Amino acid sequence: KKGSSLFLRATQLAQNNTKSQLGHYWTFTECCNNKVNNIKWIASKIMGSTYSDRMIRCSNPQFGSTRIAGTDQNFDEDCKLLVKDYGTSEILFQVSPKMKKYVAVKISPDGQYVAYQWLYGGWSIYHVVTMKRLYFTDKDGTEEKLEYFEDTVTEMNSCFLQLEFNPNPINKQTLLTLSDCSHHVKYIDYTSNGDTFLVWRQYSPNEETNNDPSDKYQLEIWTTSTWKCSQTFQVPKFIIQSNNNQSFVASNDGDNSLALKFVKYINKPKIPFVAVYGNVMGAITLENKNTNAIEQCMESFQAIYQAISIYDIIISDDHQLIATYCCGGGNYVMVFKITNIDIISYLKVDIPNGNGDIDITFIPSKHHLLVYESTNLQCSYEYNLKADNLQWQTLNNKPLIPKHIASHQEYDEEIQSTSCAYINKLPAISQIVKGEKEGIWKLK
Repeated sequence: KKGSSLFLRATQLAQNNTKSQLGHYWTFTECCNNKVNNIKWIASKIMGSTYSDRMIRCSNPQFGSTRIAGTDQNFDEDCKLLVKDYGTSEILFQVSPKMKKYVAVKISPDGQYVAYQWLYGGWSIYHVVTMKRLYFTDKDGTEEKLEYFEDTVTEMNSCFLQLEFNPNPINKQTLLTLSDCSHHVKYIDYTSNGDTFLVWRQYSPNEETNNDPSDKYQLEIWTTSTWKCSQTFQVPKFIIQSNNNQSFVASNDGDNSLALKFVKYINKPKIPFVAVYGNVMGAITLENKNTNAIEQCMESFQAIYQAISIYDIIISDDHQLIATYCCGGGNYVMVFKITNIDIISYLKVDIPNGNGDIDITFIPSKHHLLVYESTNLQCSYEYNLKADNLQWQTLNNKPLIPKHIASHQEYDEEIQSTSCAYINKLPAISQIVKGEKEGIWKLK
């Protein structure tokens, strides 16, 4: 610590050595005095047993005991689908399906139903208590039929790209599904109360005006009671950093810009959407029915965080927390607090075995984060984000860029050659870099 007796003694010895020409010494010019405690997990649970057991989801404690769904020995002949009681680890549901390869799992908020997606696109839905499989039906009421062809299966009525349970099962249990022919729709998602849902689709070309760029998406908010679209927003498909590096602008160049990867509807008065473009997460504030929606979107896009890579983003069911699964100096999770008008603070969660693959989810109705590490131990770690000893850091008005990324700027420059040498006993590094945006070679 700067100013301590050990620090002062080491500095004095280094200064004496320098005066005697025994070597140079280095000193701190700035020292951070903020006390930052790494957040510790409060519970851990073993779920799977192999690297391929890579995903978990849990039910809502408001509707009964918390249940956690996952797989055991996925992609293996002994593959099992599992649901456990989260508190006791008791196995409540276990089946050995004919299909052995699964890539996604969903569980209903009351823990009564669980759905697994096959590698080839279909879904299997089970009742947890009876362990019976539930089948989709045609319009005439005929149950679906399965046909197996070696490693693939054709099941016409269950080949959905996405399936979501309504988060509010009080009225009735409903499913939201997305097929592969749903008018260029990329993503669907319920809001926390289940009354509305988000549809992310390609903007329809026949509605395009001459003044708007062609590469854009349309975000629609639908109401479940009427099954009608109540709001529409337009956002660019690609963005690029402006010349002054202080903001982002829409781009038509898909090769040298940041593509929209994730978008979440958080339904706040000032911040309706959170989006990830490439490796940049930000908030989007939009007004409906604007004459130049793309321009307004870029004026209101507030860059929040930049990482080497962002693999996933999730929102708590009360829309007060955002969590992103990031890469850079190991894998980690960044958590952000949201108010009605701004994203105000952040917390970094360093996870055990941080170099492995992880899956993240919130426990519904609680500010508890589950991080599932599948590479080494196939273990989930629970973090209480409401704990009193957490050191939340205040966000400034500029994007939060970690130091190891500030010098990286992955999408901006590519290092072509590097050389190191000592000049007058001081270390020096020279680099030849190529700017990816302008294609100019530079010597640094």
